[in-house]
Amino acid sequence: MRIPPLISLAITAASLLVAWEGMRESHASPNEPIKTQKDPSIVASEQYAFVECKRRSGEYKRYHHEDMIEVLKAYGIPVSILQTQKVKETASRQIKSGGCDFYSGIDRIKDIVGNIQHSESVYHKLSDWQLYTVNMYAEAECKISTGELSSRQEQEKLVEKRLSKGEGLFEGVGVDQFTDFVKGNISTMAWLTLQKKTKGDCTYRPSIRAK
Repeated sequence: MRIPPLISLAITAASLLVAWEGMRESHASPNEPIKTQKDPSIVASEQYAFVECKRRSGEYKRYHHEDMIEVLKAYGIPVSILQTQKVKETASRQIKSGGCDFYSGIDRIKDIVGNIQHSESVYHKLSDWQLYTVNMYAEAECKISTGELSSRQEQEKLVEKRLSKGEGLFEGVGVDQFTDFVKGNISTMAWLTLQKKTKGDCTYRPSIRAK
């Protein structure tokens, strides 16, 4: 099964949610920036692409820009980074690979952060191919946030490698079915990413409770 455009988009969507969850958890010390080894330009391009999609769809509201700035400030990233060529080019690649279609139906990333609290129960109900999917995306996001991977391209290669390795699990799974699952489980991937980071092991997989 070949779904290259979805790779970076799913990772980016999970990244956005992880950013918001990280901000919420750091409210006890709002003056301390969120710690991450993730390249600031990648964090910024994720936010920029989402806002640009809202502009192109005619759904842009002032709070989309305010949310983006809030995330950058929480990470201690200067707002001026949004004007750099690297950020704009990275965001453009995300958009060209179908980013705006993928984000359609989502108004504000922060609106679905609350779903993370329900993600553990969702995780334990997933089938084998679904568990494999959320784990490979979460592993990729975990590894770039810890500095083990340094670029979006390296993330995508890791996911492609995992997809190839687990190919047998996806027998009978269509592209549309896979796409719908990923779009509907962004919060699950974000929750799992946080679990892996907390454990200090990006390959960590929570044990599945008996069904």
